[in-house]
Amino acid sequence: MKRKRSNPGDADGSRLPNHGALRRATAADLGAVTMLCMMSRRCHHSRSRESVEELLAEQPSYVWTRAQRVQAVALCSMYRHPVALMRLLAARHRDQTAVLFGPLLDHVESELSRLAAGWIGVEGDTGWLVDGLQGRGYHLHSEVVGLQRQGLDIGVLGNAAASVRAAYEPDAPRIEAVDRAAFEPFWRINAEIINETLSSDGCVLVAELDDELVGYVSVNAVGGWAYVSRIGVVPSMHGQGIGSRLLSEALIVMRARGMQGSLVNTQADNARSLGLYRAAGYALTGERRSYWAKRLSAGYREP
Repeated sequence: MKRKRSNPGDADGSRLPNHGALRRATAADLGAVTMLCMMSRRCHHSRSRESVEELLAEQPSYVWTRAQRVQAVALCSMYRHPVALMRLLAARHRDQTAVLFGPLLDHVESELSRLAAGWIGVEGDTGWLVDGLQGRGYHLHSEVVGLQRQGLDIGVLGNAAASVRAAYEPDAPRIEAVDRAAFEPFWRINAEIINETLSSDGCVLVAELDDELVGYVSVNAVGGWAYVSRIGVVPSMHGQGIGSRLLSEALIVMRARGMQGSLVNTQADNARSLGLYRAAGYALTGERRSYWAKRLSAGYREP
């Protein structure tokens, strides 16, 4: 999904301290931004479905220049709108982090609010990044841990009464309704992501009871492993074995496709999710990621 940028607006060319200037980033900045990240000790770059070039060209992204050189950059992704994700933050020198976490992020957050983003999130835990984010009102939203399962020799688990089948494009609205009920706003996915997932070559299954769609699972292949990207179950069916049934059925499908094991991430404090995966033979990998968040209230209205 590619969200087109709006017109530049008043922020472009804004004068900043030390004779610097703030402007929107463009694809032409790719070389300068790449060099900045190579040279800087204050460069945070989190994983992203978009390339740096795509983020520069099509997302709410800004650079601060001085003497025609890029000194600081902030690149943001709107893929999970209304949640915006900061993908790259970098400053050339230590004393320029004041600009990065000051006027530069001011403009990014203002633009995101204008585009009706409800939240901005940043993945990372390095000291200079955390200090800067906390100074701007970001809070630690979640700690996410990784789990894995060696081998996919698994029988059918969970609720035997549920009907589990492959998902199709007409299921998209009901899958979105399940997702909205199952996840808090920061972790929800939008209709475009759901439609993209349904048209991919991954495995997407839904569970139904009495013709009501009560849960879904999405799994895709990553380097020979079955990565469980999503399991959503309506709250009224929690504890009824729907999630276990969906997971086991999806792993059976992925085993038939030649996958050697399975990976998944979940919040460290999500006892229900951790219990489901451990019961299915998953173990913690030691991977742990921190997510920082800030609410952007202006312009966003909960549907």
